Amino acid sequence: MLISFGMGGALFLLTQQLQFVLGYGPLEAGLRTAPLALTVVLLNFSGVAAKWLARLGTPVAVLLSMVLMSAGLVAVATLTGQGYAGTLLGLLLIGVGCALGNPAMAHALMSAIPPARAGVGAGVNGTLAEFGNGLGVAVLGAVLNSRFAALVPVTATSLPAALAAAQGEGERRRVLDAFSAGVESSQLAGAAAVLLGGVAAAVLLRRAERAGASGTGGRGPEAGT
Repeated sequence: MLISFGMGGALFLLTQQLQFVLGYGPLEAGLRTAPLALTVVLLNFSGVAAKWLARLGTPVAVLLSMVLMSAGLVAVATLTGQGYAGTLLGLLLIGVGCALGNPAMAHALMSAIPPARAGVGAGVNGTLAEFGNGLGVAVLGAVLNSRFAALVPVTATSLPAALAAAQGEGERRRVLDAFSAGVESSQLAGAAAVLLGGVAAAVLLRRAERAGASGTGGRGPEAGT
Protein backbone atom coordinates (compact mmCIF):
# COMPACT_ATOMS: atom_id res chain seq x y z
CA MET A 1 0.00 0.00 0.00
CA LEU A 2 2.88 2.37 0.80
CA ILE A 3 4.48 1.63 -2.55
CA SER A 4 1.21 2.24 -4.41
CA PHE A 5 0.69 5.38 -2.35
CA GLY A 6 4.02 6.86 -3.39
CA MET A 7 4.07 5.73 -7.00
CA GLY A 8 0.42 6.42 -7.84
CA GLY A 9 0.39 9.91 -6.37
CA ALA A 10 3.80 10.96 -7.67
CA LEU A 11 3.25 9.74 -11.24
CA PHE A 12 -0.18 11.36 -11.35
CA LEU A 13 1.46 14.66 -10.45
CA LEU A 14 4.13 14.08 -13.09
CA THR A 15 1.51 14.45 -15.82
CA GLN A 16 0.61 17.88 -14.40
CA GLN A 17 4.28 18.81 -14.20
CA LEU A 18 4.94 17.88 -17.81
CA GLN A 19 2.01 19.96 -19.01
CA PHE A 20 2.12 23.04 -16.79
CA VAL A 21 5.85 23.33 -16.08
CA LEU A 22 7.45 21.98 -19.26
CA GLY A 23 4.60 23.10 -21.53
CA TYR A 24 3.70 19.80 -23.27
CA GLY A 25 0.20 19.07 -24.48
CA PRO A 26 -1.81 16.20 -22.94
CA LEU A 27 -0.87 13.72 -25.68
CA GLU A 28 2.78 14.78 -25.65
CA ALA A 29 2.92 14.45 -21.88
CA GLY A 30 1.40 10.98 -22.03
CA LEU A 31 3.83 9.80 -24.69
CA ARG A 32 6.76 11.06 -22.64
CA THR A 33 5.83 8.75 -19.78
CA ALA A 34 6.00 5.73 -22.11
CA PRO A 35 9.68 4.90 -21.38
CA LEU A 36 8.64 3.65 -17.93
CA ALA A 37 6.24 1.07 -19.37
CA LEU A 38 8.60 0.13 -22.19
CA THR A 39 11.40 -0.54 -19.70
CA VAL A 40 9.16 -2.84 -17.66
CA VAL A 41 8.04 -4.74 -20.75
CA LEU A 42 11.59 -5.11 -22.09
CA LEU A 43 13.09 -6.39 -18.85
CA ASN A 44 10.24 -8.78 -18.12
CA PHE A 45 9.83 -10.27 -21.60
CA SER A 46 13.57 -10.66 -22.04
CA GLY A 47 13.80 -12.60 -18.78
CA VAL A 48 16.39 -10.24 -17.30
CA ALA A 49 14.21 -9.33 -14.31
CA ALA A 50 13.54 -13.00 -13.53
CA LYS A 51 17.27 -13.76 -13.57
CA TRP A 52 17.96 -10.90 -11.17
CA LEU A 53 15.20 -12.09 -8.86
CA ALA A 54 16.57 -15.65 -8.79
CA ARG A 55 20.10 -14.39 -8.12
CA LEU A 56 19.26 -11.81 -5.46
CA GLY A 57 16.45 -13.53 -3.59
CA THR A 58 13.07 -11.98 -2.84
CA PRO A 59 13.95 -9.69 0.14
CA VAL A 60 16.99 -8.15 -1.54
CA ALA A 61 15.18 -7.84 -4.88
CA VAL A 62 12.27 -6.02 -3.25
CA LEU A 63 14.57 -3.65 -1.37
CA LEU A 64 16.72 -2.93 -4.44
CA SER A 65 13.66 -2.32 -6.60
CA MET A 66 12.19 0.15 -4.12
CA VAL A 67 15.52 1.98 -3.83
CA LEU A 68 15.58 2.32 -7.63
CA MET A 69 11.98 3.50 -7.76
CA SER A 70 12.54 5.98 -4.95
CA ALA A 71 15.67 7.30 -6.67
CA GLY A 72 13.66 7.65 -9.87
CA LEU A 73 11.01 9.71 -8.11
CA VAL A 74 13.71 11.92 -6.59
CA ALA A 75 15.17 12.46 -10.08
CA VAL A 76 11.74 13.30 -11.48
CA ALA A 77 11.09 15.70 -8.60
CA THR A 78 14.40 17.55 -8.71
CA LEU A 79 15.42 17.41 -12.37
CA THR A 80 12.18 17.78 -14.34
CA GLY A 81 12.25 21.56 -14.05
CA GLN A 82 15.55 21.54 -15.97
CA GLY A 83 14.05 19.70 -18.93
CA TYR A 84 12.81 16.31 -20.07
CA ALA A 85 16.23 14.60 -19.75
CA GLY A 86 15.89 14.53 -15.95
CA THR A 87 12.38 13.13 -16.23
CA LEU A 88 13.58 10.43 -18.63
CA LEU A 89 16.30 9.35 -16.21
CA GLY A 90 13.76 9.10 -13.41
CA LEU A 91 11.31 7.12 -15.54
CA LEU A 92 13.99 4.63 -16.55
CA LEU A 93 15.01 4.08 -12.92
CA ILE A 94 11.37 3.60 -11.93
CA GLY A 95 10.86 1.18 -14.83
CA VAL A 96 13.83 -0.96 -13.78
CA GLY A 97 12.56 -0.96 -10.20
CA CYS A 98 9.04 -1.96 -11.26
CA ALA A 99 10.32 -4.75 -13.52
CA LEU A 100 12.30 -6.24 -10.66
CA GLY A 101 10.02 -5.49 -7.74
CA ASN A 102 6.52 -6.27 -8.98
CA PRO A 103 7.20 -9.95 -9.80
CA ALA A 104 9.15 -10.32 -6.54
CA MET A 105 6.30 -8.96 -4.45
CA ALA A 106 3.70 -11.02 -6.33
CA HIS A 107 5.80 -14.17 -5.84
CA ALA A 108 6.25 -13.45 -2.13
CA LEU A 109 2.53 -12.94 -1.67
CA MET A 110 1.21 -15.87 -3.69
CA SER A 111 3.79 -18.36 -2.40
CA ALA A 112 2.70 -17.63 1.18
CA ILE A 113 -0.97 -18.37 0.47
CA PRO A 114 -2.55 -21.85 0.26
CA PRO A 115 -3.62 -22.60 -3.33
CA ALA A 116 -7.26 -22.78 -2.24
CA ARG A 117 -7.08 -19.14 -1.11
CA ALA A 118 -5.05 -17.78 -4.03
CA GLY A 119 -8.00 -15.81 -5.35
CA VAL A 120 -8.62 -14.19 -1.97
CA GLY A 121 -4.94 -13.26 -1.63
CA ALA A 122 -4.78 -11.76 -5.10
CA GLY A 123 -7.99 -9.83 -4.42
CA VAL A 124 -6.68 -8.40 -1.15
CA ASN A 125 -3.43 -7.44 -2.84
CA GLY A 126 -5.26 -5.68 -5.66
CA THR A 127 -7.57 -3.89 -3.22
CA LEU A 128 -4.68 -2.58 -1.14
CA ALA A 129 -2.86 -1.43 -4.27
CA GLU A 130 -5.91 0.50 -5.51
CA PHE A 131 -6.48 1.96 -2.05
CA GLY A 132 -2.86 3.11 -1.97
CA ASN A 133 -3.16 4.70 -5.43
CA GLY A 134 -6.26 6.65 -4.47
CA LEU A 135 -4.83 7.70 -1.12
CA GLY A 136 -1.57 8.77 -2.78
CA VAL A 137 -3.35 11.00 -5.30
CA ALA A 138 -5.42 12.59 -2.51
CA VAL A 139 -2.65 13.08 0.06
CA LEU A 140 0.16 14.09 -2.30
CA GLY A 141 -2.28 16.34 -4.11
CA ALA A 142 -3.06 18.00 -0.78
CA VAL A 143 0.68 18.46 -0.15
CA LEU A 144 0.96 20.12 -3.57
CA ASN A 145 -1.97 22.45 -2.90
CA SER A 146 -0.66 23.41 0.53
CA ARG A 147 2.83 24.20 -0.77
CA PHE A 148 1.44 26.04 -3.79
CA ALA A 149 -0.91 28.17 -1.67
CA ALA A 150 1.97 29.13 0.62
CA LEU A 151 4.20 30.26 -2.25
CA VAL A 152 1.87 31.64 -4.90
CA PRO A 153 2.12 35.45 -5.14
CA VAL A 154 -1.60 35.90 -5.90
CA THR A 155 -4.73 34.70 -4.17
CA ALA A 156 -6.15 31.76 -6.13
CA THR A 157 -7.45 28.26 -5.55
CA SER A 158 -5.83 26.59 -8.57
CA LEU A 159 -2.97 26.99 -11.01
CA PRO A 160 -5.17 28.15 -13.94
CA ALA A 161 -6.86 30.72 -11.68
CA ALA A 162 -3.50 31.94 -10.38
CA LEU A 163 -2.14 32.29 -13.91
CA ALA A 164 -5.24 34.16 -14.99
CA ALA A 165 -4.90 36.58 -12.06
CA ALA A 166 -1.16 37.09 -12.52
CA GLN A 167 -0.05 40.49 -13.76
CA GLY A 168 2.87 40.35 -16.17
CA GLU A 169 5.27 37.66 -17.22
CA GLY A 170 7.34 37.87 -14.06
CA GLU A 171 4.37 37.09 -11.85
CA ARG A 172 3.29 34.25 -14.12
CA ARG A 173 6.79 32.81 -13.78
CA ARG A 174 6.56 33.00 -10.00
CA VAL A 175 3.22 31.18 -10.11
CA LEU A 176 4.72 28.37 -12.19
CA ASP A 177 7.74 28.20 -9.90
CA ALA A 178 5.42 27.87 -6.90
CA PHE A 179 3.52 25.06 -8.61
CA SER A 180 6.78 23.32 -9.50
CA ALA A 181 7.95 23.59 -5.88
CA GLY A 182 4.67 22.06 -4.71
CA VAL A 183 4.99 19.16 -7.14
CA GLU A 184 8.58 18.59 -6.04
CA SER A 185 7.58 18.43 -2.37
CA SER A 186 4.78 15.98 -3.17
CA GLN A 187 6.98 13.71 -5.26
CA LEU A 188 9.71 13.67 -2.60
CA ALA A 189 7.07 12.62 -0.07
CA GLY A 190 6.06 9.86 -2.49
CA ALA A 191 9.67 8.75 -2.82
CA ALA A 192 9.96 8.53 0.97
CA ALA A 193 6.80 6.39 1.14
CA VAL A 194 8.12 4.01 -1.54
CA LEU A 195 11.46 3.65 0.23
CA LEU A 196 9.75 3.06 3.58
CA GLY A 197 7.52 0.41 2.02
CA GLY A 198 10.51 -1.32 0.44
CA VAL A 199 12.49 -1.41 3.67
CA ALA A 200 9.50 -2.69 5.65
CA ALA A 201 8.75 -5.39 3.06
CA ALA A 202 12.39 -6.53 2.90
CA VAL A 203 12.66 -6.76 6.70
CA LEU A 204 9.41 -8.72 7.02
CA LEU A 205 10.31 -11.06 4.16
CA ARG A 206 13.75 -11.71 5.65
CA ARG A 207 12.17 -12.42 9.03
CA ALA A 208 9.70 -14.82 7.43
CA GLU A 209 12.53 -16.64 5.64
CA ARG A 210 14.47 -17.05 8.88
CA ALA A 211 11.38 -18.24 10.73
CA GLY A 212 10.71 -20.80 8.00
CA ALA A 213 14.30 -22.00 8.05
CA SER A 214 14.37 -22.36 11.85
CA GLY A 215 11.04 -24.18 11.76
CA THR A 216 12.29 -26.84 9.34
CA GLY A 217 16.04 -26.87 10.04
CA GLY A 218 15.86 -29.28 12.97
CA ARG A 219 13.43 -31.72 11.43
CA GLY A 220 14.96 -34.97 10.37
CA PRO A 221 13.61 -38.48 9.86
CA GLU A 222 13.09 -38.87 13.60
CA ALA A 223 11.08 -35.69 13.86
CA GLY A 224 8.62 -36.88 11.28
CA THR A 225 7.85 -40.24 12.96
